[in-house]
Amino acid sequence: MLKLSEKYGPLMSLKFGNVPTVVASSPETVKDVLKTFDADCCSRPYLTYAARISYNLNDLAFSPYSKYWREVRRMTVLELYTAKRVQSFRHIREEEVASLVEFVKGAALLGNTVNLSNTLMKLSGSVICRVGFGINLKGSKLEDTYEEIIRETMEVLGSFAAADYLPIIGRIIDRVTGLHSKCEKQHMEDESLKDDIIALLLKMERGEAGLGEYQLTRNHTKGILLIPVASLELLLTSDLHVETDEGEKAKSVKRASVSDGETKANCFQRIWSEEDEIALLQGIVDYKETSGLDPFNGERKALYDLLKPHISVSVTSVQFFQKIRTLKKKFKKEKNKGSKPNNQKLFHLSKLIWGDEEISYAEKDELKTGEGRKRSVFQLWRH
Repeated sequence: MLKLSEKYGPLMSLKFGNVPTVVASSPETVKDVLKTFDADCCSRPYLTYAARISYNLNDLAFSPYSKYWREVRRMTVLELYTAKRVQSFRHIREEEVASLVEFVKGAALLGNTVNLSNTLMKLSGSVICRVGFGINLKGSKLEDTYEEIIRETMEVLGSFAAADYLPIIGRIIDRVTGLHSKCEKQHMEDESLKDDIIALLLKMERGEAGLGEYQLTRNHTKGILLIPVASLELLLTSDLHVETDEGEKAKSVKRASVSDGETKANCFQRIWSEEDEIALLQGIVDYKETSGLDPFNGERKALYDLLKPHISVSVTSVQFFQKIRTLKKKFKKEKNKGSKPNNQKLFHLSKLIWGDEEISYAEKDELKTGEGRKRSVFQLWRH
């Protein structure tokens, strides 16, 4: 490719079989393709087996750039994958993590070996299936088959399809190599996984909710649901990294000491949400205003006992005051050089507690870009 670009210039037109392909090989042309003229170049090519798996390109990943794609993306961003929607499923994540902790704990007491890679995969799959499809993976018919289905899907999508470049001869080649039969087999097995769909898409399919000028059919719904299904494949590759990272952390981080006979709570019970942080700081402000006492120089146990019922997580007094120190450090002037606080309510309460002198924030510095940072991204190809 380097020799071709030296001979024909930074913008070349090649032909892969019957498919014309434009190759941009310099930072300037790449910028034109991916940024300046992005709307003209961002559409997806027609891929034979991707079209079969995504129900004739009715999903987000393989659908050509069009008004339909924009409407589906708007619907998924505003309705399905919002921060509020993710937060509403927090209890599912906590329940699954708690179940995992109990499983590992039981195995440790019995002296059994735990396959961490498979355990993390089941955890991720359980969370996604409960959130995306409303079914519990454990005990269902998918428990022993979903991993194989996802792997086969990604194998088909990642395989070289001769039919994409040689429409007639390529189909014969794909039948000889077995890619066509593998795609059909996977497509039929995948039907059972996508038939359990979420309520919002069902409403749109029945016409109870709109998607602009488009009327969703069952195939549109299944195509859109390819996204959470395909995300399981990312977990197949990421779980190994999680397992490795956790192993390294366990070797390098010393076991935390527990004082005064206090025991550690379950890991999911120590998760602090923004609501808990606000309740904690608001309680300190109310304590100062009603009692007129310094909440940190007075009786610490009284403050802990007063605010503990207003926090949803189960924490010890050590974890309670450690969280207060963490929040103070989060908004201290010298610790917050690069960005404004994400939650203005937390910032306001922190100023009421510790005063303007200790709590502040700096404006974000402008990003500096240099000519030397330009580089071409050859992994981004568009037909």
